[in-house]
Amino acid sequence: DSDIKTIAALGAAYVDGPDPGVALCRRATELVQSIDQLESSEAALLFATLADVERSLGNLGPATEAYAQAVAARRAVGSLETLAGARLLGSLGAVHAERGELGEALRTLREARRAHEATGTLETDECIRCLMMLGSAHSACGDEELALSIYSEVREICECAGKLATQEGAEVLTCIGVMKAAAEDFGAAVDAYAEAYRIRDSTSTLDSLDGASLLTNLAAAARLLGGLGAVKSDLGDLDGARDALQEARRIHELLGTLNTKGGISVLDNMTLLQQKVSAAKAVTQ
Repeated sequence: DSDIKTIAALGAAYVDGPDPGVALCRRATELVQSIDQLESSEAALLFATLADVERSLGNLGPATEAYAQAVAARRAVGSLETLAGARLLGSLGAVHAERGELGEALRTLREARRAHEATGTLETDECIRCLMMLGSAHSACGDEELALSIYSEVREICECAGKLATQEGAEVLTCIGVMKAAAEDFGAAVDAYAEAYRIRDSTSTLDSLDGASLLTNLAAAARLLGGLGAVKSDLGDLDGARDALQEARRIHELLGTLNTKGGISVLDNMTLLQQKVSAAKAVTQ
């Protein structure tokens, strides 16, 4: 057991290093094969370390198998409903998702969530990451309503934990915006995007991959709403056109792009819309 713990600890230390401990991984594998009692806390630690090493090497198949063995070992000794167990389940769920095994990812991430609930650790960073992955998996399966429900729960957790004004908070708000836009609730989508933008601006994280994604979503929403407003105006839906164009203008004001081609187009369409509204009122008088 002491050898197992030593190898596991050394392997864990090398996971993020320049050499992810391939030799240690091989030695650990030999030890695993020689263990008579695989259902133990020591075996769970060893398998989890093996999984981390394999994952760091990009070997997702072996990583999945090792994480599953670690989960089985913890389940056997009754230590799965702990923070460490929840973290392990989250890692297994993440690897399933990376491999496109969405059914297994959903099942495992739900179990991780239950473990967080049982241990009172819903407000931890580990749980927030777990729930974000769960929402993403539901979205990938086409269940956008359930994904939105989970993202909304994450937002509430972040607010309660004082973590909404962080990069993680901006990420969940962006996801909520995406789901709201997919449901054609454009006002709520822009609200979420705008809040995410303000957070990233205040935390100086707009110049990041996630920040770029948010800006792309905002720009796409502005184009969509601008076009939608023009179409609704042509179809005679003046109220719908007004709402869409106002949201498009709000995004351009937020981004400082009213003087661009897209922003000017929105303003021109708003002017044309106002002329139509005035003409319609004149006819009814």
